[in-house]
Amino acid sequence: MQGVTPVSQHHTFLQETFLVHFEALPSRRLSPFVERFLHVECSPEESRLYPQTDKLLPDGTASLIFNLGYPHRFFDNDNLSRYTMRRRCWLTGARSEPIVLGATSGTRIMGVVFRPGGLFPFLRTPASEVTGHILESEDLWGSWGECTCERLAETANIHARFAVLEKALLERAGNALHVERRIAAAVGLIDSNPGVTVTHISDTLGLTRRHLSRLFATHVGLSPKSLARLARFRLATRTIGSRDSVDWASLAQEAGYFDQSHLIADFREFAGLAPEAYLRKRTPFDGFVAV
Repeated sequence: MQGVTPVSQHHTFLQETFLVHFEALPSRRLSPFVERFLHVECSPEESRLYPQTDKLLPDGTASLIFNLGYPHRFFDNDNLSRYTMRRRCWLTGARSEPIVLGATSGTRIMGVVFRPGGLFPFLRTPASEVTGHILESEDLWGSWGECTCERLAETANIHARFAVLEKALLERAGNALHVERRIAAAVGLIDSNPGVTVTHISDTLGLTRRHLSRLFATHVGLSPKSLARLARFRLATRTIGSRDSVDWASLAQEAGYFDQSHLIADFREFAGLAPEAYLRKRTPFDGFVAV
């Protein structure tokens, strides 16, 4: 079996904070389903220098987190005095709203970021059932998540942990690991042109819009229109990067928006912020903004 491929090791500095971030690509067998593996670590001492609460923006993906450190809080978007504690292993379904979260003391996690449609073989129920939810793995897969956490914790080498994660996912999927070609083609059309219309996707694939929507509900958990909007938003935020100023009309065109007003509407919906406020609150970490 071809192994996972380390792709980057980021040592990210924010003021006096030191956070280590490793990423790795999955093997060829898992690559149609998994976008990347990640490892993020920050000691309790260093974490005290970093804000304990961040907002994670939606991007159309689902993620599975194996927590090897302290519990994490997930806050109510409308009332930050309320939160739910997640301790070991949890799944975040595809979503169109941000998540406000924070570690209680330091961070030490392994994660799997699934491609749109990639979670389905491991879930074995319609992806729409977990859309917008954060669920304990125990409720979905029994002891599998806890056992995987234990194996990861027992493995000292970070790169070896990626291999442990890969093996656990292959065991979880079993014989269900096959690609839904129509979903892969539709997601490919969106990735290559975030401004694509649902009509163009359905016509290209020879499907009715209703049939396409049913396939997306089962395999992706989001509608084709929602996934395309999130792809445009993700492209916009990544294009902004660390720029000090932005020509919003040009950015809208570059990211595939019909006009600037649609871009503004997506920032308000997906980040809860106007575009200019996003510039002030973005962090050095991709997909995160300050609360």
